Amino acid sequence: MTPAEARNPLVLVKASRAAKERIVGQVGLSSDAPIKSVLMQFEWSLIQHEFLRRERLAGRTLPRTQEEMEWMLRQRPTSRAFRMLRSESMRMQGRMRASKVARPRGFAAERGLRLVN
Repeated sequence: MTPAEARNPLVLVKASRAAKERIVGQVGLSSDAPIKSVLMQFEWSLIQHEFLRRERLAGRTLPRTQEEMEWMLRQRPTSRAFRMLRSESMRMQGRMRASKVARPRGFAAERGLRLVN
């Protein structure tokens, strides 16, 4: 990790894949999963900090539990939280599409018919 990255880890969140692979090589890990996990935890803590600061400055009540925090973040997300939740949603949809099994050929496909939705 460079001194600039150590001072400001947010640079790593936005960093390229090559920078993350460089850190994996320096640390001596076999995969980049732990690095991605730490960076995601860092970004979520940053999101929570931004949210709590905004809510306190607006004079609103602050959450007392993690469940309240998650609920309130979904009700009034910060711009960074919105982007993060959206990217996670897209990532999960990609996993769902990849895990679907090909449908077996049915009656219509065997006879050369097209089904209209």
